[in-house]
Amino acid sequence: MRIVCDGADLADAVLKVSKGTSNKTTNPILEGIKVVAEEDFVTLSATDLELSIEKTIRGMVHLEGEMVVPGKFFCEYIKKLNNEQIELAVDEKNMLSIKYTDSVGKIQCMNSSEFPEIKKLEDEANIAREKNDFNTAIKRYEWIIDRYEELGNTLAVNQYRALIDEFRENGTISIQAINNAGKTSTRPVNSATTTIKVDFPTNATLRRRRNR
Repeated sequence: MRIVCDGADLADAVLKVSKGTSNKTTNPILEGIKVVAEEDFVTLSATDLELSIEKTIRGMVHLEGEMVVPGKFFCEYIKKLNNEQIELAVDEKNMLSIKYTDSVGKIQCMNSSEFPEIKKLEDEANIAREKNDFNTAIKRYEWIIDRYEELGNTLAVNQYRALIDEFRENGTISIQAINNAGKTSTRPVNSATTTIKVDFPTNATLRRRRNR
């Protein structure tokens, strides 16, 4: 692997991604930052298995490849070179050479095959499905409200309208709140009318939170 990139871009990416590394772990690979060079892009990523952060910058990729560097040390080293043009090259012994102006620094890399796979949160198909799921949930609420309005149950109508507002605002809803809504009604409603606690769109919840 051999790449050349702007020091300011690299320092910014390393600083952001380093927040995803684990400081307290028995697995050293989780303290590392993975760097992947493909085509004209350099992608940096880190994870503690709960939080994952990824950042992509442009660079001149002379030789594609990947490496995992010690996150904290690499971050401290690179942030001092933000005004330099930096060349990163990894040899057959997995030793990273950092070249800038007339100087060279060396860092021993970790085994990149041990770095955990970071799954993509979404793609275009997922986005379309999540949007559809979210809209479907809203329509179910509105259908419930229509039924209660037909029965003249103002209290239940208001309860479900409040649930819709909460769902639209936060992307989440309390299952207990759903079960409790309409229970104070003095007029019975067919159970099928109120069964909207099933098929709640988990994916839509995640998407709503990300887009806020």
